[in-house]
Amino acid sequence: MTNQLKALLAFLILLLPFAGNSQIDSLENRLESAYGTDRMEVLNQLILEYRDVKLRKSIKYGRESIEIGKNAVIPYISDLTAVKKLHLLDAFYETAESQFANEDFLEARSNYREALDYAALISDSSKNEIINSRLTEIQMMAVSGEVKDNFFNRTMRDINIGKTVNRVADDLTITTEIELAKSKAKNKQFRSAIDHYEKAINLLENYGEREKINELRLEIAGLLDSLQAFDEATRLLDLTLSEMEAEESGGFADIPLDTLPDGEVVQPLPASNADSLIAVKE
Repeated sequence: MTNQLKALLAFLILLLPFAGNSQIDSLENRLESAYGTDRMEVLNQLILEYRDVKLRKSIKYGRESIEIGKNAVIPYISDLTAVKKLHLLDAFYETAESQFANEDFLEARSNYREALDYAALISDSSKNEIINSRLTEIQMMAVSGEVKDNFFNRTMRDINIGKTVNRVADDLTITTEIELAKSKAKNKQFRSAIDHYEKAINLLENYGEREKINELRLEIAGLLDSLQAFDEATRLLDLTLSEMEAEESGGFADIPLDTLPDGEVVQPLPASNADSLIAVKE
């Protein structure tokens, strides 16, 4: 093969990724005059078009689509057609896919979870299987050490990183459960939020993280109060504060989440104190 032919072949190979740019140009022209959910529809198509051409631009368009969705879809969701509701689910999911392809695992994980929560809100489970598969894959990569160091640094900076692989995996799960609980509580899915907090507590028990456990139990007490389960909320609040007081005085009491055995006596707080603390958590 001559040098000229080799040069021509190399040039053609370089042009291949841009062969479909007529479609991208058309979409970007439409973008100039598109607003609201119509703009989201175009942006979501651009996420896909740029994924194999320029990942960073794909992600940029995805972030814009998500931001529009939070302002143009969620506040008016009851008035939108089923097709328009799907635009935000597509934005979360397709942006996460591009971030995953770009090894931006932290952001991808966040948007996959947002997609799951939003899918539950609009009763659409069409993408749940692949999303859960991706989340599992990210966690397995974390366990095996295949992900980049900066992913760990960003993911773990607000939690106590253990020295073992098992602790790393558990920390990821704990963080995920707490974030899911907050999201469920924000959407007034209080029982589901409690379930996620309890899963996080069960893992924290393995490491003796009493301060964090008590913090989450106070969150649960607030959620129980929102559910008007006042007796259960007050009981958990009293037990948690009793343990906190015991720790401060050098003692220790292991307090289960389930009902106390018959005959066990706990000194209750004055009603005014309990009520005020629960109210703070609403």
